[in-house]
Amino acid sequence: MPSIVALACGKRKDGSYNVIGTGFGIGISPRDENITLLATCTHVADEIYRIWDLNEPEGRKEGLIDNITRICVFEGGKFLWKKVEDMELGDMQLNGISFSEQHDICICRIPGLRIPSLSLYDGSNYRLASEVLIIGYPVFGNLQTVSVLPYVLKTIISSLVTYPFNRNGKKVLSPRLALGCIIGGGFSGSPVISIKEGLVVGMIDYMPIETDIIDLKISKPHCMEGDMRLEYPAGITLAIPSMMMKGSLDTSLEYEINLNRSD
Repeated sequence: MPSIVALACGKRKDGSYNVIGTGFGIGISPRDENITLLATCTHVADEIYRIWDLNEPEGRKEGLIDNITRICVFEGGKFLWKKVEDMELGDMQLNGISFSEQHDICICRIPGLRIPSLSLYDGSNYRLASEVLIIGYPVFGNLQTVSVLPYVLKTIISSLVTYPFNRNGKKVLSPRLALGCIIGGGFSGSPVISIKEGLVVGMIDYMPIETDIIDLKISKPHCMEGDMRLEYPAGITLAIPSMMMKGSLDTSLEYEINLNRSD
């Protein structure tokens, strides 16, 4: 539990924190042992940066009284909120293309944060039907407003797929683990942990949606009939495979080492 944290940006008028997603310790900076390398999804980090850029009137419009980034950690047997003074988004470029943007993997540098690192499974043979745990901080149904708590789901690896994502108007193909469950908002960035081996085999990032057009008839208060667009969860959740996260982590560590040499 100490390795897995809730990521929030902004505080509401009722005193609750605006939880956005989940992250987990994945390494320590070779430059400074007080800098934790935290794994989460790029779309989680992007939302944090978006709120950072809000001015005071814009923040109030979204129900926020500040735009401070906070991390909820498990320390001394309880959950504590800590302010993040600086959070640097790590990105890697391959052939001029942002790996972070295309594949939704973000390795963040968090100064002043000391949490244990989880170990990644570094193979490519993901056993289908093997049992895994998902640990994260869901936000649907106001779950994190009164007290902040992690939730654990148990499921299986259903398949290893190549999924087409839309990135800035372009189709990007990216490998994903398909899991036999439905998750909600806030689980993005959660580690997917093998029950048998205790290793991180993936990170939650997307739930596919089905879309249907249905013929709707309403009798009250007035008779109406027409087509309605209906969206609902497809029945699986997609996770970024650990082999991709390992590549991103290795590049981030190499970057840290090179910075250390230049100093």
